[in-house]
Amino acid sequence: MECAILDTAVFELNRVGWSLLTMEGVAAGAGAGKSSLYRRWPTKQALVAAALRHAVPSRTAGHAPGGLRDELILLAAESRARLASPQGRALCRVLEACRDDDAAPFRDLFIVTLAEPVKRRVRELVRRAAHDDAAGPVAPDTGVTDLVVDSLLAALMYPFAEPDLTELVDRVLLPTLYGGK
Repeated sequence: MECAILDTAVFELNRVGWSLLTMEGVAAGAGAGKSSLYRRWPTKQALVAAALRHAVPSRTAGHAPGGLRDELILLAAESRARLASPQGRALCRVLEACRDDDAAPFRDLFIVTLAEPVKRRVRELVRRAAHDDAAGPVAPDTGVTDLVVDSLLAALMYPFAEPDLTELVDRVLLPTLYGGK
């Protein structure tokens, strides 16, 4: 029953948005009693945070054949797909709609499930490329700053066409990592 409630919370969040989401609506959609929701999750914030933790996967892309460019394109495509999923859209809707004091647990969830795994994966790819990428080593002083990866995540949240992922990698990330080569 808990999974049904959490799934319903994500569904309802996407359907009605943060401001119109109610415990009553989630309970009705899940076929549960409102009091059972309040016993487990005393607030709407607690319920939605649990639903999003339950729903948003934290994995990042697997290995792509080829070098750093192919790996970054795969990672960008998978990250964009996760953000476009019902769970990713729900999380983004909550972040957009919440007041600052209500948004903290959702910002933390975004960081843990989306931002940090992407940052770790990009850093891993760059370390590997520094040794064996066909395009040559990345610029020694570049590193992968949080700003570079945060810029990638921000760009991925913008609704653009799939070919633009390749252009994002080719015109923004790779020149940054290879020092303008």
